[in-house]
Amino acid sequence: MVPIVFPYTYLSRSTLDVCQEWFEEIVIYQPSGLDIPEYYKKNERLIIKAPLASHLDFQKFKQERLYLKSLENEAGPNLDHLKARSEDLPFFDESSVNRIRAQIKQKKDDRTDDKLLLIALYCQLFQEFDMQQADLDRTLAEIDQSHKRLFQQLNNEVSSPSPEPNMNDNKLINNIQDRLKIWFYLYQYDKAASGVLVTDNRDVILEIQEWNDDLELIFRIDESKMANAKQLLQDYLDIPLHQLSSAPVKTKKILLYHKKNPMVGPFIPSNLTTCENILMIVLE
Repeated sequence: MVPIVFPYTYLSRSTLDVCQEWFEEIVIYQPSGLDIPEYYKKNERLIIKAPLASHLDFQKFKQERLYLKSLENEAGPNLDHLKARSEDLPFFDESSVNRIRAQIKQKKDDRTDDKLLLIALYCQLFQEFDMQQADLDRTLAEIDQSHKRLFQQLNNEVSSPSPEPNMNDNKLINNIQDRLKIWFYLYQYDKAASGVLVTDNRDVILEIQEWNDDLELIFRIDESKMANAKQLLQDYLDIPLHQLSSAPVKTKKILLYHKKNPMVGPFIPSNLTTCENILMIVLE
């Protein structure tokens, strides 16, 4: 089984490095084949999947996405207009040059396509937001490092260089339930989906626990005991880990949760009936 990152469809370089310090391979979902980062394509250990791609009208997806970008230019990036129109085809109204909504109304059997398109576009929005946030975080971290070096020079301090900032510190995640709902919708279309899920944020687990009180913490290793963590984790997972003999250096804590019974909650699609015996790993 190859672990799958959740509930994101974007991995920053730093988060990818943390994941690949542990796993030989890792899966990341994408809403489509558009705008895949170059460092994804060059990474042979990263498996990129777009579970909805074969079910989408790709031209329609691109048209809606262009319209989304025009809205963002006018009003800034937010998801409020999506939430206000969750039952209809989003973004386009009767004044749209493509008049997609009018076409959809003429076809009673297109409701499934409508929902798939909505999910894919939501996913694209979150992905672009996460990419922008990662760029901002990296810029702020570089500025902070520059300030520290400047003050050291002004104070004539002689010391070793400041350590590189940990991009995982104090990481926040917004719209967790929405992200989970979108991610599990993609998950149900992955016919070869693994039962091992990986995240870097414990708030995701807390949201799932709100609806699944039988989600059990079965393994926890803190920084002081990280030397043998890979071997211990492999014994639980029964999958090969990357460079088993080398201790991880980018992770301060790892937690492993087990959900034996089927997953429930408002983020689980009604058609997803096989989401059970799931292992969830938190890398912090």
